Amino acid sequence: GRSPSSNGPAKPDREPADGPDEGQSPSSNGPAKPDRDHDGARLVALNAALDGRSREDAAHELGAHYPDLDADALLDEVYSAFGGAETPADAPS
Repeated sequence: GRSPSSNGPAKPDREPADGPDEGQSPSSNGPAKPDRDHDGARLVALNAALDGRSREDAAHELGAHYPDLDADALLDEVYSAFGGAETPADAPS
């Protein structure tokens, strides 16, 4: 005859709930390293902007440490948050 299961609900023999697709962004084609690189590059750009360094200097540093990064787009984003100008408004002309 049949014997009732006392082990609780049956669990499927499939992948665990945290499968390989979870946590990956659709724009990412690789591991999480590009996201960490982007975060590091953003920090470099923010520090440069806060220190009053030129955008050109920040671009040079980003290019040296993050050669695969679109530095112009990142610098546009960061420097626009701090006034948007390549040179400070109070700089002599």
